Amino acid sequence: MDVDEAKTAILKRLCYDYKRYGRGFSLAASALQNELQIPAEVFNDAVNALIAKDMFVERVPFESSHVRLTEAGTLRCK
Repeated sequence: MDVDEAKTAILKRLCYDYKRYGRGFSLAASALQNELQIPAEVFNDAVNALIAKDMFVERVPFESSHVRLTEAGTLRCK
């Protein structure tokens, strides 16, 4: 799996939870990586790209091991 495929898989999974639980829901990054079976280096590169470049994902304040969609990210789910 490459970084672009990982980004797509991560967004798809986070969108699923957004639609199910609402805006504030977050997932432990390690659990998300394991569930999607993405190699650690690829996962980290994908998450960092989604945070820094695309700004669709953020680390949860005070719980930096968790990730969730940003407002811009939620717009991609519709």
